[in-house]
Amino acid sequence: MAHRFERFKQVVLDFEGVAEIGQAFADELFRVFATAHPEVRLTPVNTSEAVASMVRRVMSRGARSS
Repeated sequence: MAHRFERFKQVVLDFEGVAEIGQAFADELFRVFATAHPEVRLTPVNTSEAVASMVRRVMSRGARSS
């Protein structure tokens, strides 16, 4: 999913209509990708509480977002 995200300074990820995401998916985007590409700001929007909780969980392990 993150193919070519590194070409941008900011990527807005719209989770409208997404009830939940898996830990591996969130970890790959918000920890692994974010750590490898600190110049790219990942911004999740329209998150359900379950999605927001998973994003917070993986970000607490060392990734960054806005």
